[in-house]
Amino acid sequence: MPLTTALYTGLSGLTVNQVALDVIGNNISNANTTAFKSARAIFQPQFSETSSFGSPPGTTFGGSNPVQKGLGTLLGSVQRNFADGNIRPTGFNKDLAIQGDGMFIVEDSDRYYTRYGHFELNSAKDLITPEGRHLMGYGIDENFNIIEGQLQELRVPTGQLTIARATSNVDMKGVLNADGEFGTAGTILQSQALTNSGGGAVDGTTLLADLQDDGSQAFFDGTTLTFNGMRGERLQGERALDVTATSTVQDLIDFLVGGFGINTDLTLDYPGGGAITDLGGGEYSIEITGNVGTENGLAIGAGALQTDSPLVPGPLVFTANQDAIGESTFTSMTVYDSLGSPMELNLTYVYESAGNQGSTWRFYANSPDDTDGSTVLGSGIIQFDTAGQYLSSTNTTLAIDRDNTGAVTPLSITLNMTDIQGLIGLDDYLAVTNQDGMAAGTLEDFAIGRDGSIIGTFSNGTTRTLGQVALASFANAEGLIDLGNSTFIAGPNSGEAVIGAPKAAGNGEVIGGAVETSNVDISNEFINLIIASTGFSASGRVITMANQLLTELMSMIR
Repeated sequence: MPLTTALYTGLSGLTVNQVALDVIGNNISNANTTAFKSARAIFQPQFSETSSFGSPPGTTFGGSNPVQKGLGTLLGSVQRNFADGNIRPTGFNKDLAIQGDGMFIVEDSDRYYTRYGHFELNSAKDLITPEGRHLMGYGIDENFNIIEGQLQELRVPTGQLTIARATSNVDMKGVLNADGEFGTAGTILQSQALTNSGGGAVDGTTLLADLQDDGSQAFFDGTTLTFNGMRGERLQGERALDVTATSTVQDLIDFLVGGFGINTDLTLDYPGGGAITDLGGGEYSIEITGNVGTENGLAIGAGALQTDSPLVPGPLVFTANQDAIGESTFTSMTVYDSLGSPMELNLTYVYESAGNQGSTWRFYANSPDDTDGSTVLGSGIIQFDTAGQYLSSTNTTLAIDRDNTGAVTPLSITLNMTDIQGLIGLDDYLAVTNQDGMAAGTLEDFAIGRDGSIIGTFSNGTTRTLGQVALASFANAEGLIDLGNSTFIAGPNSGEAVIGAPKAAGNGEVIGGAVETSNVDISNEFINLIIASTGFSASGRVITMANQLLTELMSMIR
């Protein structure tokens, strides 16, 4: 019956417009939901009832069109709009927004996809969603390089991760003044006259307990001798020698030479060291010779050489018999071992020679933090051409012993001196332009870059990459299945997830400290609301009118 058909046609209008109202209402209610993607209901006509398919035109007849009437409407689809929302800064470094294509990957026991960018840190310092799902991305190797291709849970261990790096390279620049004296003499320090209590000669094997000063015993078993000598007017750091019954004069000489940091390499033109001088008449003195150059000059200040014996607190008195000679300059720098412990590295450059091929300087390397008992690290040369430009250098790799410190030993450091010049008329100047070590530092804060890199800031001022957020993109994002809570899973028509870094393979970029707002257009939704409600009301009027006509028809029968 045609009137009955009208009832069903009106009912189909009520049904689909009700769906439209549901969709619009959901859009409006989520207008302030982070990264919400709006949707729209799309209607399609139901099949039509065909009375005639029409006929073609003939010689005397113009033809006729099909005669069909529709039987109402149906819901074609609910289409989701994956266009970007606006970016809203939040100031929270854990908040993330995506500008462009892509979705965050989050996991618990299953994998999900979302653009909801409110993340937080749990007690394990993992980045998680409010529901507790882990944000996934790429980790790092031991050198803080991103390891792409293998997803893992992203972790930002603020307050827990500590890093340090041993110095391996030091770059230097400066000028050495090739307008002074060559290094031809070192300081000579000579002690007072000493004798052997046994009446024999004083040599390296003489026991310290047998050493006498003007008939009085100079050293006593069980005491401790402390020494803090000066080299180039710089204290070298206090060292101690425990005097025992077997301690010898050679032990004392080695102690003093090591305390001064004197390089005793016999291959040097003017090696330093210690010796015993025969003064005649059974008297002897200890003689300490420093390395050449004024900056290698030696001195023992008042109270710098003491024992803890109340009888003889100052057993030795040294006098300078010769001053150091030679144009020289000194520089000091801080380097770090594998634990991040700071250490002092000292370099003294001395003008050694000049000729038709250019000039030559020699450097002496020392470190009071070397643990082998001597501060000496070695010596090398640096050569310049006739224009004062760097030619070559030798022995530029230094080894600092770190025994019993817990750090890697020895610490190997290479000096780069290619930016040093040897010129005339300029004051000596040396500076460290770079050293690649760093002290221990604790992760204090982090930020996330547009490429998804998580950059950590440590208390020592260092920044390091801690990981990278990964994004997943789909050939048809509208084919994703919405599970609620702003999460999706792949659907039959979405295509497989293509996972990669932000700003790569068609993925958008990540913006840290911000979130993506809902892409709902309130104005448009209100217009759609009016249209849907009007359609609903009109469909109801069709049902009402069909009902009235049926009633009228029934009255006619009665």
